[in-house]
Amino acid sequence: MEKLTNQAKKAQKTLLPGAGRLRLLAFFPPGAAKDARNAYIVLDSAIIFQCSPVSTEADTPPSPNPQPFHHQLYRKRMNTLNDLFYHMHWADAKVWTAVLATETAAADEKISNLFYHIHSVQRAFLAVWTQSPIALPKRDQFVSMQQIADWGRTYHAELPSVLSSIDSGDLERIVSVPWSRFMEKQYGHAPEDTTLHETMHQVIMHSTYHRGQVNARLRELEGEPPMVDYIGWLWFGRPAPQWT
Repeated sequence: MEKLTNQAKKAQKTLLPGAGRLRLLAFFPPGAAKDARNAYIVLDSAIIFQCSPVSTEADTPPSPNPQPFHHQLYRKRMNTLNDLFYHMHWADAKVWTAVLATETAAADEKISNLFYHIHSVQRAFLAVWTQSPIALPKRDQFVSMQQIADWGRTYHAELPSVLSSIDSGDLERIVSVPWSRFMEKQYGHAPEDTTLHETMHQVIMHSTYHRGQVNARLRELEGEPPMVDYIGWLWFGRPAPQWT
């Protein structure tokens, strides 16, 4: 404990100069830093330092019904996930619209395979999250690019109800990813446990990566790749997805 206290004092001088109580309130409900005998500086769900709270005459009165910190963290994480998944939906629709509007791209096997992979991974993780059997259609079951787009669109229609069903204890639940065992075979390292929260970020980042490959291929085929950056979506005012 003495070691933690010394680390906390050092952190106050180096990492949090002049922050004091105000910085603590960024992580705790109103009044928690004032009322607690010892307050914690927390990043995500890990305790980094323990330190004594700093009080001032300008302290605001504690909230009569403060929410538990873990619930505040849960709400913050869910708001972020909902935001990122909504952007993913919008970006998928934008790139699909550009592909289907470009004759050479709409007939390109490389693009169709990339989109099939994007939506297969989205679907596979959705099955993992809902603890359902992973049942994906074979690539050769799709006879047109439009059919793959329609299939991908159904995923985005189903996802909101799954997100809305997640409660405060679910995000840290360890999820078993069946294909993780291939990592040890290929890279010689047994996979560590992953949480629901972490695998959701994986789906978002995986889709972004391969969507970029689709855009690059679209440019090669003399199409016009749409701007689907997250910051662009924010600047546009978080527009709703529009499918053709």
